[in-house]
Amino acid sequence: MRLTDSLKEEEYRQSAVETAPDVIATHRETEAQSAQALFEEVWRHHAEHLFMVCLRKLGDEADAEDALASISVTVFEKLPGTYDRILNLRAWLVQVAINHCVDVQRRRRRYSRLFLEEQACDEEVNSLSSDTLTPEEQLLEHELWQVARMLIKSLPPLLQEAADQHILKHLPYPQVADNLGVSQANVRKRIQKARDLLRQQLYAYLED
Repeated sequence: MRLTDSLKEEEYRQSAVETAPDVIATHRETEAQSAQALFEEVWRHHAEHLFMVCLRKLGDEADAEDALASISVTVFEKLPGTYDRILNLRAWLVQVAINHCVDVQRRRRRYSRLFLEEQACDEEVNSLSSDTLTPEEQLLEHELWQVARMLIKSLPPLLQEAADQHILKHLPYPQVADNLGVSQANVRKRIQKARDLLRQQLYAYLED
């Protein structure tokens, strides 16, 4: 009787394992499956949910689609090496998505301050020194400085002169006004118009 009960219990356990719909269990039973197949299966089950996470964080469908494309690359690269240690697959994926979206928002704010908004003093700019950045962020900062210079050169001449001196060279309004032979109020208007144009172009570059 005990042997029969034991066999029945073992059959029940085996049946439960074989019929469980959980994606993680399915793939753990198929260790020989390729990383590509693993990614495709996971992504098929979770991509839609991750898109909604990105949409809630970023507030724009196009931005969410771009973010999802980048997240898919991260997941594909990290999943094979960490899969067996993941206890909750959906929670892990959501955290990857949130981390990416937060990074996108942080970079937007950071470079918006750096290039496009008022800089009250040099200390504010220096607070974003390379000492606090990762190597990847340092490369991105250098790249965006080059992009900002290129975009400023494409501005109309009156806006370009003011933006070059104030945004890139960090000259104060009085000095820019003296250099250009115009009033400070005129310089401020030019800088604001330049920022309005640059903001759109720089955000578009960051989202590519």
